[in-house]
Amino acid sequence: RDLKIKKGELVCVLGSVGSGKSSLLMSILGELEKKEGRIEIGGDITYASQTAWLMNTTVRENICFLEKFNRKKYNEACRCACLNRDLQILRGGDQYEIAERGANLSGGQRQRISIARALYNAKDIVIFDDPLSAVDFQVGSFIFENAMAGLLKDKTRIIVTNQTYFIDKADRIIVIED
Repeated sequence: RDLKIKKGELVCVLGSVGSGKSSLLMSILGELEKKEGRIEIGGDITYASQTAWLMNTTVRENICFLEKFNRKKYNEACRCACLNRDLQILRGGDQYEIAERGANLSGGQRQRISIARALYNAKDIVIFDDPLSAVDFQVGSFIFENAMAGLLKDKTRIIVTNQTYFIDKADRIIVIED
């Protein structure tokens, strides 16, 4: 089957555990070997994985990653990822040193830092693999409205999720079965 996603579209991908949602993303990213067909990507991709990947360095360096620090862009990414309260309570704020694999952070903090990195480094296409699984409804709603539907509104967004409370805002919903 063909899947064509228009520039600027917000697509939510739903399906049960093990249905192939993450495999679809890996195919788009070229990480799975294809037996047939082709994949055409019209732009650069930013990807935020299902399991937050963090470096053993400061919060700021994890968010900026390979990009030069830009205060305005950084502040907006942190706000939209609902990280401001965390930055107030972490000793040293954004200079807080993250332990290996984020062992000194909660699951929600790790995920929000990963989301902030994707926002800060957002390219033409932004792919999120279940980004709101580690956050509660209120935080998830805030992040979706401010980040995915707000800050990234001019980007093409593909979001794999099992959270259905915001899918009515999607331009398109793809359901994967079997």
